[in-house]
Amino acid sequence: MIYATALGATLPPVATGFAGPTVPLAIAAAVPDVPLGGLSLPLYYAGLAPGEVGVNQINALVAGWAPVGMQVPLTINLRVID
Repeated sequence: MIYATALGATLPPVATGFAGPTVPLAIAAAVPDVPLGGLSLPLYYAGLAPGEVGVNQINALVAGWAPVGMQVPLTINLRVID
């Protein structure tokens, strides 16, 4: 799990200052690409963290073949769904 802020709008929309819902989950409208050391990780969820205000959650799978170490960059890139 990766926690972040400022991933943008969600579907369904959640009003500013309200906690992320659990049912239905508030999915990110812009799907992030999350590369670890240049290799994109498969995502299982991206949206508001349930029960948290202004906190986004990204659930990604880090496979055993992924690069290891504290110096390996993890980035979050957004692409808008048309």
